[in-house]
Amino acid sequence: MNILNYIRLLKMALIAMVFICCFGCSDKSDKDGIKKGTVTDIEGNIYKTIKIGGFWWMAENLRVTKYTDGKEITHIRGNTEWEQFVFSSYCWYNNDSLFWGTVYGALYKWPSVITGRLCPEGWRVPSEGEWSYLISILGGEGAAGGKLKEAGTEHWLSPNKGATNESGFRALPGGRRDKNGTFLSIRESVTWWSTSEIDDASAYSLSAYYKYSEANILISSKNAGYSVRCMKE
Repeated sequence: MNILNYIRLLKMALIAMVFICCFGCSDKSDKDGIKKGTVTDIEGNIYKTIKIGGFWWMAENLRVTKYTDGKEITHIRGNTEWEQFVFSSYCWYNNDSLFWGTVYGALYKWPSVITGRLCPEGWRVPSEGEWSYLISILGGEGAAGGKLKEAGTEHWLSPNKGATNESGFRALPGGRRDKNGTFLSIRESVTWWSTSEIDDASAYSLSAYYKYSEANILISSKNAGYSVRCMKE
């Protein structure tokens, strides 16, 4: 092989490598063919993502403190203020962002999720119908919780029944803040908001619990603080 042919082949090989890296690696798949990725919020927080049933889902609880337009979300600490403030707002479990927030995310009141500015651009908070669809493709309410929950007891309390994380969703038990301001159930349960309203006081949510393998659609007070997961097509 002369030197010109060698250089030509080398160039072709380099072009092929660049093409594969630039265009063939945008959606990573693991050995089981599950598509994974990442998304970044306005503050630079990076979240793992997973594709389930044709939709992309965050595989972590949201922890953003600004809307996508850069405006600060109202941060409420005190119990009395939390009980009385009925507008878009958030808190950290036990008011401790470092200890709890990094892993379990923030807790948001329902008015925050319907602003259309909470999730990263192109992403949204799911409706009750979209949560129900996710549950249905994971075997229904009786089995979906186990397939959603992170396996083991590093973050969930024992027995974390049925938890396999088969879906890759990695549900984490961020607890909740009741409408009176009381913090409850960290490491025991997680409840995620939907955008679907029932009436002036309540909206639909989805919950999973450490003692059961179920995932249940609930009716929740809009003034409570729950976790958020974002999704997109």
